[in-house]
Amino acid sequence: MPHDARAPPLPARLRPLPKCSPLFSPTIIFADVIAYANGGQAVATAIAHIMRNALRRWLAILRRRHFYQLRTRFLLIGHEGHFWGLRAAAQAHGAEGIKAAIRAGFDTIEHASFVDEEGIRLAKEHGTALSMDIYNTEYTLSQGQADGVLEENLAKERMVSAAQREGFRNANAAGVKMVFGSDAGVMPHEDVGGQFAVMVRFGMTPLQAIQAATRNAADALGQSGEVGVIAPGAWGDLIAVEGDPLSDVGELVHVDAVIKAGLRIK
Repeated sequence: MPHDARAPPLPARLRPLPKCSPLFSPTIIFADVIAYANGGQAVATAIAHIMRNALRRWLAILRRRHFYQLRTRFLLIGHEGHFWGLRAAAQAHGAEGIKAAIRAGFDTIEHASFVDEEGIRLAKEHGTALSMDIYNTEYTLSQGQADGVLEENLAKERMVSAAQREGFRNANAAGVKMVFGSDAGVMPHEDVGGQFAVMVRFGMTPLQAIQAATRNAADALGQSGEVGVIAPGAWGDLIAVEGDPLSDVGELVHVDAVIKAGLRIK
């Protein structure tokens, strides 16, 4: 977005990054904007404003109040977002919020911690992807006390994670579309690959876990055929490991080679 020279300087964290070679930069499909709106018309206005400013690809809007208001806003968000060709993601932990977002046509549900049997059925019927970050518990419970996390928060993490992991197992067994989601920022990024093994521990095959991070994730982002696949015309971003991840998915933690845009950089 152009910066008005007459305005005060942008804070350092908002200034444009120096140009760098795309070969040595991560390829990221990110949310162009997270919008918050208090009412029905405000939702539609916010989305239209986003499009007028050419922010595309992904949309996440969430505003919690009474359930009826939440359901109404979800319907507006799903309708308006899809009207503009956007994907809509809902961050939802509670069972009712998850179901409201699915019924409203959201493309993905982030966390889905307390998804129930009806929510799983709806997700499968609507083709909604669940992005359930079931690994970050490992880090929080092992490092939380050292990081100053209160015991009451650690107890809550134990309770929530138990429900989320059971929901993950049930959703996967029911054939719901699952994508690899790490809740990035909770743990060091280099630890995120540890989720593959946890996904397998809670019901996936190694191949299903890999597909959740590649094919399924690309589909959820509207990037099928470009990422998450090895094919002519795709981006050519790959990793290589020494062992066979279909026999031991933990091999994906130990990356031996990184190929970016078809060129090896590690």
